[in-house]
Amino acid sequence: MKFITLFIALFLPSQVAGQPVQKIKQLLKTKNFISFSNYIDRPQKSNVQFHWDMLRTVVGAYQEGIANIEETSPSNDGTGANNINNYKIYLLSTKDSIFYYKFIKTVYENKGADEWERSEETIDSAKDHFEYLSFENLFKQTYGDTLNHSDLFLTSIVYGSHCGIAGINPEHMEQLNLFLQDENINAIRQWLKSANAEKQLYAIKGYRILVNQGYALTDEENRIISIVEQKKGTVSTCSGCMYMGETFQNVVSEINSIPSEYLKPEKTSFSNVNFKKKKSQMTKTSPYLWVLVFGVVTVLIILFFLRKARKGGIKY
Repeated sequence: MKFITLFIALFLPSQVAGQPVQKIKQLLKTKNFISFSNYIDRPQKSNVQFHWDMLRTVVGAYQEGIANIEETSPSNDGTGANNINNYKIYLLSTKDSIFYYKFIKTVYENKGADEWERSEETIDSAKDHFEYLSFENLFKQTYGDTLNHSDLFLTSIVYGSHCGIAGINPEHMEQLNLFLQDENINAIRQWLKSANAEKQLYAIKGYRILVNQGYALTDEENRIISIVEQKKGTVSTCSGCMYMGETFQNVVSEINSIPSEYLKPEKTSFSNVNFKKKKSQMTKTSPYLWVLVFGVVTVLIILFFLRKARKGGIKY
């Protein structure tokens, strides 16, 4: 009887804790997005938490998603503590089928007292090369540009302005203001064609400001903006001290409802973000540089004549 109790206390908890991970692996192998999504959205046991970090349109019916799993299990070391395992699933899908996924586990290795090293361990991955190529081709047909794969699954960009206690603009809002001040429309156009939804939102706001200042949209820009504005899913936003996930459609509506008197670039804060200007922009030469060049040339001329004089090469 004691053996059975010990078996239940030690073996079963680890089995129960591992079940969601095994279920995720099985669902991913079927490549059925609807079944996978339903499982993520379903309430789980108290020791497991599922949620979407991201799920949104990239182009057409193709979408990107990041699902997060946090699993708690007993440490079984006599301390009564728990182990927390973090997992993420990066996937690309149509409405029905997953054609790319990467299932990873976040691992923390103890490197000493209060020092931990974070790394990611791939549990499973798969890629349907034919469907992935179709995805890339549709992106190019839609935006007239090659898909930049580094813009997929990008979670470091937040759309918003005057965020945090200090009311500081996010980096890309600062950069957008710089583009507008320098009339760098090419850079804004590149953001509009990005696979990253937050960059596209900044581009939509940038074009609204440009149009308010008298810029005439090209037919191509009008076409792409109308496509982008129909995208669905969640984006990362900030406003004041609030950082949250919002629907793409809601943010577009907010941008399009900004009164015209507020549609103008702000002064950039160069102390917070350093930007490199595009090569296409005019570079102004510092007057101090001209003084330095003139001084160097003068010294070289004097040295030349002194050398000639010593050799008797100068005739008066």
